[in-house]
Amino acid sequence: MCGILVSKRQDADNFFIQKRGPDHTSTILLHGFCFTHNLLHITGKLTPQPFIDGDVVCLYNGESYNHYYRDSDGEILIPLHREHGDDFARHLDDEFAVALRCTNIWRATTMRSRPARRRASWSSSPGSRRERESWTTSNRR
Repeated sequence: MCGILVSKRQDADNFFIQKRGPDHTSTILLHGFCFTHNLLHITGKLTPQPFIDGDVVCLYNGESYNHYYRDSDGEILIPLHREHGDDFARHLDDEFAVALRCTNIWRATTMRSRPARRRASWSSSPGSRRERESWTTSNRR
């Protein structure tokens, strides 16, 4: 599985997370945050992240089972968010972790797993100052 890191610090430590996605690492600075995606490329077209559409930035780790896409299953997330708002995760039959930033609002899902059939839940930006400075979301089993 891929690894994702979102931090206000450009020097955030990506060392351990990078091991989750050894095939490609991309980092961008946007909206005062550093978005890092570590890709584990298994099938299909190598698609670097984050996905960006206007004021929305999205990092995704997982697999989609119920939506059609052209290059990457992660490309469906921003359109679903625009259509359904915070309820968009209910329209996914996936295993995933996602961090999505829309203007000044943070959204993050818990990891969803098919066997557990847990409902994805949203939380705003993590609470403590230390968490806000460096916030990591990854799929763990």
